[in-house]
Amino acid sequence: MDNMRTNAKKWCKWFFFSLISAGILPSADAGEVGQRRQETVLQAPGTILSETKRDLGNGYVEIKRSEVNPPGHWEGVGHFGFVYFKEEMLCQCGSDEVKVSPNGKFAVYVDEKNGRLTLFRAETRSRKLLSKRYIGHPRVADWELASHRVVLSIKNNRNPQSTVSKRIVSLD
Repeated sequence: MDNMRTNAKKWCKWFFFSLISAGILPSADAGEVGQRRQETVLQAPGTILSETKRDLGNGYVEIKRSEVNPPGHWEGVGHFGFVYFKEEMLCQCGSDEVKVSPNGKFAVYVDEKNGRLTLFRAETRSRKLLSKRYIGHPRVADWELASHRVVLSIKNNRNPQSTVSKRIVSLD
């Protein structure tokens, strides 16, 4: 039992030290130990605490950010993923939710603003909506570039059955 208490105390110390190091909780100056601080040093909502970039090839990049959430949010720091083509954001999603053609000319993803499956053309930076509503996320893309089409396997986790469907999309 004492070993569990010791481990719990160590974990709590580590947890609060991490929050203080990230600037989420205020730290006390040497002269203020044991005293309540009057000023609070918190990061402003939207402040990016960390950011990592991963090159996906052909101008596509995945960016993951840890960002301070607004006061009252259930989580102090939010963790978000984005996929960009050069400087243009395609979606707030992870690289596993975007299917990029081998030559990088096309990408298929779900636009998080409207939930619709979307085809992105890198050359013109244009978008073509492929669905009228949310139908799922692309899980597999068989790019048939010579035939100007892609065969998508789409998984919809919003259904109780978690269905997978196929969709053939023209690239023209």
